[in-house]
Amino acid sequence: MITRRRWLAGWALLSLTYLSLAVVRVLSGGDLGAAVVYVVAGAVTFGFAAAVLPFVVPPRSDGDDDDSSDGGGGPGGDEPDPPPWWPEFERDFRRHADGHGGAPGRSPRPRERTPA
Repeated sequence: MITRRRWLAGWALLSLTYLSLAVVRVLSGGDLGAAVVYVVAGAVTFGFAAAVLPFVVPPRSDGDDDDSSDGGGGPGGDEPDPPPWWPEFERDFRRHADGHGGAPGRSPRPRERTPA
């Protein structure tokens, strides 16, 4: 789920693009009227994003808009503890991948022979 901060940051980036176009237009000796259009477009874009924000991105239940710990497994997120069976699974899989068989008491599947 996108956070309010990320939503506004994306639209702000688009607005800054319009403002950058206006600056380039003025510095290159271009039409000042076109630069004004770019500035207005940037303001309208960001205003639209701020007006639509409450309808698109629901507020967080805890009221905090800090996305540093949003429960996800990505950077800055809280990773859940692995299930209790995970270490045993990793050992069995490693043993299987090394060619020593699968789980204890089970033999690996025989390889198919190709006719010579």
